[in-house]
Amino acid sequence: LNRITVNQVHGDNIFIIDRKTSLSKDVSADAIITNLRGIAIGVLTADCAPIILLDPLNTALAIVHAGWKGTLKKIAQKTILSMSEKFGTSAETLVAAIGPCIGECCYNVDGAVIKQFKNTFPDYKEFIKLEKSDWKLDLKKANYIQLVCAGLLKKNIWADNHCTSCRKDLFCLMYFSKTERP
Repeated sequence: LNRITVNQVHGDNIFIIDRKTSLSKDVSADAIITNLRGIAIGVLTADCAPIILLDPLNTALAIVHAGWKGTLKKIAQKTILSMSEKFGTSAETLVAAIGPCIGECCYNVDGAVIKQFKNTFPDYKEFIKLEKSDWKLDLKKANYIQLVCAGLLKKNIWADNHCTSCRKDLFCLMYFSKTERP
């Protein structure tokens, strides 16, 4: 079993693994797609959103690392387009899961970030809120909307409801020594 991860750079590069791909090279990307069996693909996240895309008809799989920069660059939509071009994937038959990430409750962003989202997404009000004097970004919802806009059926998208910032008891145990764990 080959385990493949990439150097994540908060961008929109996609690493495609097929029979011609050399797995020995160092790759910088924020998404991996493959249709090969016996390869485990993965991304590392803390507060960024991990997204899994499964094409059950063409046995293709993708993993996406979507922080605010990748979300702004529409990494999820671009990954679906790459799956379609390379493996014949149809968005209507994809199944998606958005894993735990920082929630809108904790994710404060500055005005410069908000301006970029407003300029890129006509529906930005669905996932950006002004709370008191803080701008809040709902990364999960922004990526959910991207998946729906790309053609995924809402019933085929699952999203975890945990916030990685609120629930440090679930997501940050690796930072504690065994004697310090709560």
